[in-house]
Amino acid sequence: MPEKHLKADVTVLGGGPGGYVAAIRAAQLGANVALVERDLIGGTCLNYGCIPTKALIRSADIYRTVTESKNFGCNITGAVFDWSQAQSRKARVVTTLRKGIEGLLAKKQITVIAGEGKVSAPDLVSAGSGNDFTAIETKKLIIATGAKTALPNIPGIDIDGVMTSTGALELKELPGSLVIIGAGVIGIEFAFLFAALGVQVTVIEVLDRPLPLLDIDISAEIADSANRNKIGLFCQAKVAKFEKAGDKIRTVFTIGGEEKTVEADKIIVAAGRKPNLDGIDAKQMNLVFHPDRKAIAVDHGMRTSRKGVYAIGDVTNVFQLAHVASMQGETAAENAMGMDSSLDYSAVPWAVFSHPEIAVVGAAYGNVNQKGVEAKTLKFPFAAIGKSAAYGERRGFVKLYCDSNNGRVMGAAIVGPGAPEMIHEITFAIRHDMTADNIVKTIHAHPSFSEAIRETAMMFDGEAIHFGE
Repeated sequence: MPEKHLKADVTVLGGGPGGYVAAIRAAQLGANVALVERDLIGGTCLNYGCIPTKALIRSADIYRTVTESKNFGCNITGAVFDWSQAQSRKARVVTTLRKGIEGLLAKKQITVIAGEGKVSAPDLVSAGSGNDFTAIETKKLIIATGAKTALPNIPGIDIDGVMTSTGALELKELPGSLVIIGAGVIGIEFAFLFAALGVQVTVIEVLDRPLPLLDIDISAEIADSANRNKIGLFCQAKVAKFEKAGDKIRTVFTIGGEEKTVEADKIIVAAGRKPNLDGIDAKQMNLVFHPDRKAIAVDHGMRTSRKGVYAIGDVTNVFQLAHVASMQGETAAENAMGMDSSLDYSAVPWAVFSHPEIAVVGAAYGNVNQKGVEAKTLKFPFAAIGKSAAYGERRGFVKLYCDSNNGRVMGAAIVGPGAPEMIHEITFAIRHDMTADNIVKTIHAHPSFSEAIRETAMMFDGEAIHFGE
């Protein structure tokens, strides 16, 4: 079949949360856009990560609510969790969202090419599969190829039943027992998901605490919650090997030189990810790499070292977060179309959908004392809030970091109900240089979980109303 030819103002390589957003934004600005995707529109987040995981977590949360309903006066007996139905619902959620994005792309008359994309020059992309290829002559190129799993070199990692998070999302039936390697965001979310469904879960982490990149009080709270939810947690543990043990898989690991073992039906390796550069000849294109991130180097406008070429999302390894990739996609598209846009990373929220939920922003996952500024740390417990008592959600806290000189909000950590929604008040405050006093002078609805944010801010100049030490 002869090669087809296409001319585009902007070509986007990769249709994940960064790529498809970049394509739509460029089309909004009048560009003729081509989008190349080798798998499914929506990328890892929509199809194999964020969305399917949260769909299953929601099912588990409903089941937890039912099993605890007696505490609220509802005597529901005989509740049975149906994993296959939960999986079917998950698939429907993912398909609905993906079709929605495909509809948006079609509405904007974006040419979507299915297959591998290969970049031989900044203005030339070859895309397709088999014998069906299209040569795209493009004025601007946005690289949004994401990241791929970086499995650790552990003997036995290829044993049937050892899987990544992607495999875990496709399990046909619930395992009786499960070992999770890694207590980062992915590992912790899966641990609480499966534990809520009655699976015996053990988590093994090489560093000294769970969620080691976040605030130490978060780690302590999640460790306590893991214990209450009967999740086994081993930290400062190095996995030596996996081996078959009858119909189980044995994980051999060491802590302080002492060898330990645990057997389980399945193992999830919640490993890290590395930038995906498949199909991109970075050397030929003279793309500069960031020495620390080992990824394509970009400025705050997502420009690479090569004029007319932009990179966004996980392939840049700035933040491996879908919402950051989407904002980067908008920024890259605007600059490709002649605007002058840039991103401010001072207020990037993270969320962990564990039980309880977690959210952080700003100084909560970095150096608290920024550029010589001394931070004042304020902490308020959810137990002191009326809605927390009414809803039976009394664990957790709000922790606020403020400039000790003027009260400027620098960051926050929230552990408790609704944390991923609540964090945006603090994100907005950081983004606009607001102070603790600005929060205090803002009326918060009662009863609400967000009252805890205002009470925390009150502690900068004095004491909270509903909590005193």
